[in-house]
Amino acid sequence: MSRDSITLSALLAEYDLWSELAPCTKQAVAVAAHRLHAFFAWQYERQHESAPPAGFDVPTSTIAPRDIAHFRTWLAQGERDGHGGWQRRPTSPHTVYSYHAALRQLFRYGLELSPPMITASPMEGVRNKRPEQPEPDIWSRDEIAALLRAIRRIRWRDRTMAIRWTAIIYGLLHGMRINEITTLRRIDLEPDRGTVFVRARDDEPGQWWHWSTKGRTDRAIGISPQYARVLRRLLRSCPWMFPHLSRWACESRQRRVGDLTWRQRQQPYSTVNRDFDAIVAQANVLRQKRNQPTIAVAYPHMGRQTAATQLAASNIHPKVAATIMGWRSVETGNRHYIKVQQAQAISVGRACFTAIGRGR
Repeated sequence: MSRDSITLSALLAEYDLWSELAPCTKQAVAVAAHRLHAFFAWQYERQHESAPPAGFDVPTSTIAPRDIAHFRTWLAQGERDGHGGWQRRPTSPHTVYSYHAALRQLFRYGLELSPPMITASPMEGVRNKRPEQPEPDIWSRDEIAALLRAIRRIRWRDRTMAIRWTAIIYGLLHGMRINEITTLRRIDLEPDRGTVFVRARDDEPGQWWHWSTKGRTDRAIGISPQYARVLRRLLRSCPWMFPHLSRWACESRQRRVGDLTWRQRQQPYSTVNRDFDAIVAQANVLRQKRNQPTIAVAYPHMGRQTAATQLAASNIHPKVAATIMGWRSVETGNRHYIKVQQAQAISVGRACFTAIGRGR
């Protein structure tokens, strides 16, 4: 195969097979490459007014720095659906930066092979400035209560959705990622022991799909009595293998194990963001009736950031918090997750400086 005919998928497959980097790094590169592939598929659809053909792929020799710049803009702007919502949500500056860095690594790998797989990297000449790290968003207690009330008020299309979403919100508030929650199996949930197990695993062929947690770190999470009660109800209402999914989603994906797309393998709950937005909208209706301010910003990962902030406010040792949250480094929490509340800083500072003044 000539270098000019090497496709993006072929380069990614070679990288995934032979690269000696950590699995979490490989996963980040795979996500960025699939997003770049989606961008070119979107371009094809706009230019030809038809969906890309089956097996559509992109020769790496045709990818230019100009395409990478357009890709960054495409990510940042998102795409409206014509009804006031989002068909494709805008990507945060930090995620755009991460995608760019991951693609640069992928193309550099292709150049450094002997012999090289590609002749040039399209990342050269495209600036990737690191954005300032924003302060993490967290939910207040009354916002959490409003979200849980809203779940019960919505007329769901599936009678199990209320208990499934209640369990998802509690899982987020216990520090789990949304895709870790939706791929929890029945055997991972032990409410009577007060424990949930997040496991990096290779499922049996035909059972589900190859799945790994971010960083492939197993962890056991101690859960609250309230969450344990919710999980008992969930297990009674949803007796299938993956109880946070609908019966249809679980069974249909198990029938199509070898035919699942990359996105279906990563997040089997395909409408998770749409359903969460419906919960937030209902919560804001309830808050307006009580003359309370609406929830301006809400997304599932805020639950995990709220959990990390609560651990820090409870003076949990950083290493223990990192184990609970599944971080590879304590610095991850300090940099991306923990929000320092001004009132807490004032209270701690007052107590500290009072002790100094007394000569303690």
